[in-house]
Amino acid sequence: MWGALGLLCGLAGSLAALLLVVAPEFALVTEALGETLPPPLAGNLSAGAAGPLLAVLVPLAVDRLLQRAGAALHAAVVTLSSGLVGLLAGAVEPALLMGLAVTIGRIGARRPAPAAASGESAATTPAGFSLGAGDGLVTIDADGTILTADAKALDLLGGDPIGRPLLRYLPRLAADVTIDGLLGGRWETELQHESSRFRPVELDVVPAAKGEKCRARIRFTDISVRAERLAELERLALHDALTGLPNRALFHDRVRQAIAAAERHGEPFAVMLLDLDHFKQVNDTLGHQVGDRLLQAVGPRLAGGLRKSDTLARLGGDEFAVLLPAPVDMERASSTAERLVEAMYPAFVIDGMNLDLGVSVGAALYPDHGVDLDGLVHSADVAMYKAKREQLGFSIFNAEQAEGSARRLSLQRDLRPAIDRGEMQVLFQPKVAVAGWGVTGAEALLRWHHPTEGLLAPDDFLPIAEHTGLVMPLTLKVLNHCLEAQRQWRHEGIELPVSINISAKWLRDREFPKILKLVLRNWQGRPEQLILEISESAVMRDPQGTLETLDAVAELGVGITLDHFGTGYSSLPLLQRLPITALKIDRTFVGDLFAERSATVIVRSVVKLAHGLGLQVIASGVESERAADHLAAIGCDEIQGYFIGRPMTADELPDWLATRQNKRQVART
Repeated sequence: MWGALGLLCGLAGSLAALLLVVAPEFALVTEALGETLPPPLAGNLSAGAAGPLLAVLVPLAVDRLLQRAGAALHAAVVTLSSGLVGLLAGAVEPALLMGLAVTIGRIGARRPAPAAASGESAATTPAGFSLGAGDGLVTIDADGTILTADAKALDLLGGDPIGRPLLRYLPRLAADVTIDGLLGGRWETELQHESSRFRPVELDVVPAAKGEKCRARIRFTDISVRAERLAELERLALHDALTGLPNRALFHDRVRQAIAAAERHGEPFAVMLLDLDHFKQVNDTLGHQVGDRLLQAVGPRLAGGLRKSDTLARLGGDEFAVLLPAPVDMERASSTAERLVEAMYPAFVIDGMNLDLGVSVGAALYPDHGVDLDGLVHSADVAMYKAKREQLGFSIFNAEQAEGSARRLSLQRDLRPAIDRGEMQVLFQPKVAVAGWGVTGAEALLRWHHPTEGLLAPDDFLPIAEHTGLVMPLTLKVLNHCLEAQRQWRHEGIELPVSINISAKWLRDREFPKILKLVLRNWQGRPEQLILEISESAVMRDPQGTLETLDAVAELGVGITLDHFGTGYSSLPLLQRLPITALKIDRTFVGDLFAERSATVIVRSVVKLAHGLGLQVIASGVESERAADHLAAIGCDEIQGYFIGRPMTADELPDWLATRQNKRQVART
C-alpha cells in the first residue's frame, strides 16, 4: 500500500511540473472546447473537467518538455505521460475523450505564432525563433521556394530542398492554401519525406522582418508522440477495452454512415444484435476473470464468420452487434446469422475447462425494418428476443414480431398497475396419489384478468415479470394468498399442502429464507404444508448460490420439488446435493406418452432414478384416464392435470373436495 501511495505522490509531483508547462495551453484548449463540445459539456469545463483535460494536455506538455529539455529526458517523460494518460483515460467518459481528441486536432490551426521567449535553453535564430532539439528551420521567398534549410530540416525532408517549393512537401494541406494564407499561423499537418513516407508535424510560419531577404521562416516540429497519444485517445473512446472491438458509440456511428450511404444509393444493409446463451451461468459460477477471458475468445470466433468489410462490435456485457454493409438481402443476412450461431461450436477451452456457449441472433434490414438507427436496433432486438425465447439460434425481423413486440410493451406497461389493482388471480389445481387416488395437495397457478386482453396464462406475462423484476413482488403476493387460503381451509377442517413456483431471482436472493420465515409467521403457516417448485434452469444459473438458499429453506421445514425435470441441464452430483423431496416430470413428456415410444422410456427412467435417490415422482399435464393409468403402471407417485381437476379458486376447492369424497364413497359401495 505504501509503495502505491509513494507512486501516486511521485506522479502528483511530476504532474505539478507538467502543469507549469501546460498552463499557457489551458485557456486555448478551453476556448476550443467551447466550440467543439456540446454546450452542456463545454459549460462544465471550469467546474470539474480538469481530470479529463489532463488526459489531453499531458501529451501537449510532453512536446513542450522535449522541445525545451532535449532528448535526455525523452524516455522519462514519455513513460510518465503514457502512465498518466492511461490512468486518466480509464476513468473518463468515451464521448468526452473523443471530443477532447478532436479539439486538440483543431487547436494547432488556430493558435497564433509564438512570441520570442527569453532565457530558453534551446537554439535561437536571429529572428527570435526558439528551436527545440527536434525542430527544423527553413526560409522561403515570396513564391514559397525554399531558400535555406538547417541540418534537422534536411533530415525531416530527406534531402536537399533548396530551390524547391515548400508546398511540395505539404501535399495534405488544403488545395487552396497559399503561402500568404500560412503566414502568422501554426498548422498541424503531415510532412512528406523524399521517400514518400509521411510524418506528423506542426508548422510555425513567421513573416520575415523588414530588410530580411526571405519572405518567412518556417519551423517544423515533429509531433509524432502527440499524434500517437491522440490516436490512443480515439481508440479508447471508440473501442471496447476488454475485447478491442468497436464499442457502442463507434457501432452507432457506422450504422448512421450506412444509412446515409443507403439513402444515396438505395441499397439495403443489415443490423444484427447478438446475445450469448449461458454466459451468465459461467460468469456467476466460475468468476469474472474466467468470464472476461471467455468474452475475449468470443470475438475472434464471431469475426471468423464475417467479411472484412463487416463491423463486429461489443455493446456491453454479453451483447454484441454486427453491421453488414450494403448490398444485403434476406438470404445473405440469414446465412451470416447461421454462421455466427455455428461459430460457437466447439466448446471454448479456458484454463483446461470446456465451456459451452450459444448465441441468439436477431437481424433487421434497412429500409424494410427501420429507416433510422433506433428503428433498426429496436427491430433487431425484437428478433433477437424471439430467437432467444424460442431457442431458434437466429431470427429475421418480420411484421408478426412487430405486433408481438407492441403487445409485449403494452403488457409490460400494464403489469405493475395490474398487480396493485388485484387483477392477478391465484387458482389451485389438485394433485392425487396414484395409490388410492386420494388428494395429496394442490399447485398454485396464476392468471391475469386483463381489462382488454381477457384471461392471460402465465406464459403471456411471467417472462415480462422476470425481465422487469416484477416477478419478486408478484411471487410474494401469490405466497401471501396461498398462506391465507390455507388458514381459511384449516378453519373448515381441511389440511392441504400447496405448491408454489419460485423464480430464479428469489433463489439468488440470500435474504429469501428470512423473508419466507417472516411470511409464514405472519399467517401462522405450517412449513411442512408449503412446497416450493423450482426449475432445473433456475438451479443451473447459479448452482452454488442456489444450493445455499435451498438448504436454508429446507431448514425451515418447507418442501422443495424440482420442476420441469428433463428439460434442463442438471447433473447427477448436483441432484444428489439438492435438498429436494420430489421430481416433477415436464408435461411435454406426458403429452407424448402415446405418440412417441421414447417418451415412455424417458418417464420410466426418471422414475427409477428418482426412487433410487429416495424421491417422489409427480407427473403433470395428465388429461385422460388412459394416461393416468399408464403413469401409475410405470411407477409415478402423484399425478396432476385436467383429468384430475381444473384450476379453481380457494373458495371453490372445499366444495370440489367434498364432491370428490362423496363420489369415492359411492364408488366403494
